[in-house]
Amino acid sequence: APKQQVAKAEPVPAPAPLSSIEPSAPGLTKRSVILFAAGASDPAQSALGAIKYLAVDLNSSMHSAGSRVQLIAYGGDKGDKGSDARRLSLKRALAIRQVLIDDGVPSERIDVRAMGGADDGGPSDRVDVYVKA
Repeated sequence: APKQQVAKAEPVPAPAPLSSIEPSAPGLTKRSVILFAAGASDPAQSALGAIKYLAVDLNSSMHSAGSRVQLIAYGGDKGDKGSDARRLSLKRALAIRQVLIDDGVPSERIDVRAMGGADDGGPSDRVDVYVKA
């Protein structure tokens, strides 16, 4: 069977400007967007290196006791807020959370939000990674 690529991660080289941050996430800086194949709940093996690099970056960004990582996950068709879409987005967020924990990001500093289908102009199969330094 041919190998199937499930997801790829592209670390954001510099913090995003404040204007690009969602209004619901004040004080957070977008650090990465991890893309998934439609219907896939786990990142591709090929994406794990980039996610591990992201974990190192996140660890070095969290300077204060109030530092947090927020994973905002999407899945399903655009605008779909049903239980299947929310469940898929939650599985994606938890998969990324586990990789970050395995690479040293403290679990108590990671917040997860399952949004279901994205209706914000971005890709509908992704996890956005934000940090509050």
